[in-house]
Amino acid sequence: MPNVSPEQFAQIQALRTQSGEAMRANNKELSISLSLKAWDVLPEPRESIAESWLIVTGLIFIHKYFKDWEGAKKWSEKLYRCDLDRIDSGDRAFISGTIAFEMNDIEAAMNYFTIAYEKSEGRCFQGEDKKYKTFFGKEKFVPLWQRGRQEQLNLFAEGGQRIAHCRKATTRIAIRLGMGCDQNAHGF
Repeated sequence: MPNVSPEQFAQIQALRTQSGEAMRANNKELSISLSLKAWDVLPEPRESIAESWLIVTGLIFIHKYFKDWEGAKKWSEKLYRCDLDRIDSGDRAFISGTIAFEMNDIEAAMNYFTIAYEKSEGRCFQGEDKKYKTFFGKEKFVPLWQRGRQEQLNLFAEGGQRIAHCRKATTRIAIRLGMGCDQNAHGF
């Protein structure tokens, strides 16, 4: 993947910083204009440059900040062509899912969140607004290794109780069938 020169990188960073300051000052037009100038600094083909990801996600953030969902959607579609060498751990789909959610496109949001959840193994929801995780409904499906020690022990105990219950039921059936209580009679 081609890189930008150190001078171009410095220029892009300065423009992105100014864009962020303009956004925090509630100057949407200036913020977007500065980010677009940073985009124009990238050599062609722009999407193949690693910094394209940073600029486009910045533009998406600006549009989301000002609740301009159409603008955010436009740039999120471009994000799928940016920095394709970047490992895709569900970031693109999660960003698209949040935008679809805010635009009330429930089906698209669920599809994007499903992709993001699978690619990130659920990590995409960490540190994000809880409304997205609640909507997706995966808060109960946290991988075991991410759970606390006590919760792991409770789950194992619950599983052990289910196994014991199954063994008792199987033993009762074996006795009724005249197979006795031999462990081998019911596969345990």
